[in-house]
Amino acid sequence: MTTIRCLLAIATKKGWDIFQFDVNNVFLQGELQEKVYMKFPNVSSPMDPSVKLSADSGTPLSNPTIYRHLIGKINYLTHTRPDLSFVMLTLSQFMHMPTNDHYNAGPRVIRYLKKSQAMASLL
Repeated sequence: MTTIRCLLAIATKKGWDIFQFDVNNVFLQGELQEKVYMKFPNVSSPMDPSVKLSADSGTPLSNPTIYRHLIGKINYLTHTRPDLSFVMLTLSQFMHMPTNDHYNAGPRVIRYLKKSQAMASLL
């Protein structure tokens, strides 16, 4: 409740318009004329929130050196990009025996960096 109050206070102070949208109430009032989907935008975060990595997820990589090099490069970037710290913490847990699922999370970080760099150039 404190978070909501804080958010409302900031919105009021900044003069933002506030709207209330209740999806459950829409379903009670009648049928929707359109389908409602919720999906995360493409590469809006360095890690896919729907993917849960574990030590035994996926098949082991035949050459784990590729994964270790990728994670090492991302680790170097955490000095200037603190938003990658959690990703580094998560992905570095699997350095001893990486799988294809772990490796697939690495290129997503690179795509995130490319997108965030492009967005920074627009500002």
